[in-house]
Amino acid sequence: MAWPMKIGPWLLVCLLLAVVPLSADVLRPADTASQPTRPMPTDAVAALQQKGEDLLTAGDYPGAISAFQAELAQKPPSMRCLHGLGLAYWFDKQYTYAAKYLRSAYIAAGSDVPVNLLANTVLAECQAHQPERGILRAVVYLKKHADAPDERAVDVLGYALATLPDNEWLSPAASSARDLYLELEQKLTPPRQGWKRMAGGWTAAADEAAARHHAFTQAITDVQNAQHELQEVQNDTNRRGKATREVVAQNRLAEANTRYTQNSPYPATFDPLPLDPADAAPTTHPVVAPSAPVDIAETVALPTPPTPAATEVTPKAEEAQPQERHATAVAVAPNLVVTAAAAVKDAKKITLVGIDGKTQTAELIRRDDSGKLALLRVVGRPVKFLAVNSDFAGGKVRCFTYDNAGLFDNDADVYNGTCDSVAGAIWNITLDNLPASPGSPVIGNGKLIGIEMATTTSKPASIPTITAKQVLKLLGSDLPADVPNATNPAQAVLRVNVVY
Repeated sequence: MAWPMKIGPWLLVCLLLAVVPLSADVLRPADTASQPTRPMPTDAVAALQQKGEDLLTAGDYPGAISAFQAELAQKPPSMRCLHGLGLAYWFDKQYTYAAKYLRSAYIAAGSDVPVNLLANTVLAECQAHQPERGILRAVVYLKKHADAPDERAVDVLGYALATLPDNEWLSPAASSARDLYLELEQKLTPPRQGWKRMAGGWTAAADEAAARHHAFTQAITDVQNAQHELQEVQNDTNRRGKATREVVAQNRLAEANTRYTQNSPYPATFDPLPLDPADAAPTTHPVVAPSAPVDIAETVALPTPPTPAATEVTPKAEEAQPQERHATAVAVAPNLVVTAAAAVKDAKKITLVGIDGKTQTAELIRRDDSGKLALLRVVGRPVKFLAVNSDFAGGKVRCFTYDNAGLFDNDADVYNGTCDSVAGAIWNITLDNLPASPGSPVIGNGKLIGIEMATTTSKPASIPTITAKQVLKLLGSDLPADVPNATNPAQAVLRVNVVY
């Protein structure tokens, strides 16, 4: 009896060791928590879409966001899902995310964009302070449907034109879009005898509308003349009475701008449209005059949203949705440019736009040891470039940056400043404004002396700047033998558009 008692525990251990692999095999099929989820059945996806639309209509915007996000996880996302998610974020006043998903819906629509989606995407571009992009979308759509223009598309074009900054009112592209808008307004007028299209609506006072239209076109001429007069005064080398003449010219320009705004034929407001009712006819109502400008977000035709929850809803990261970022670069060779490394991180496509407005593609060659600078190779025609001055001893500098450039105006902003201390690998320079576009070049005596690395916490009086010596180190053996050929630093500064 002693022998079985001694061997019993060892026998038990052996049995357990034999069972463990078997148990693991048996449990493995059921262990699906870490495995990718299977695609939902079509009816389940449709149920999520319907739930999101119902919550959107009911004014439960956080709930609608959650429903659409759940549907969004099912690849590929539908245009209607992206459109609904963008609208939900819009009404929840999360405009950055609204613009992101509405743009994605616009791209997903391809060549057949529903007019409601077009209008909502243009509104999102305006809210994101990029009305130029919205205008371009509306113009492309309206030219495609020029024979039968849709009032909603015409009105949203007018609204986007109304949101343009003052300095872009008279640009060639803006003028072309304005001419198209006025032309389409006239096309829409004949079907309504006795009524006149004006400011996105209809008025019976045709004579009044015609007078207002005349005043608007006259204001355009007045603004052009006032701008020309102010420029002549500012360029005049005769200083006698120059200050007084400049004040008079500025006042004249301000008055012309006021008349332009007062007589503007553009709609003062435009509400987001419902989710793609493809068969809905445009809604038109006679109005006497446009109402005063109001906040779009507070004039939506949906129920008032409930009190926002304490927890902010943030969108789920979607690798499939392309996103964009912008930066500034400077050419240091006929086919090489330097920019901030962070700007081109995870880049799928890099394009460069010069002062001439022409676009070229670029590819990443390498980053420097610190990971702050990146060297790009231009694919295509050579660009004009600057000399790199590693012997800068301090003094006045200028920073060229694409902070506010749009589709209508591709000129870089120029900030003036000084660099007093030139010790160390990173300098602190002072500028009269804080650059918002990373990788902007700092120019001294017409040569590149550094690349600014400002952040949102930087101060204009102390902007970190990587020196020209670090740029030369990044170039290494790629240092160009060609003679720098940019007669103006702006010729070598490029806007960087990154899709990631």
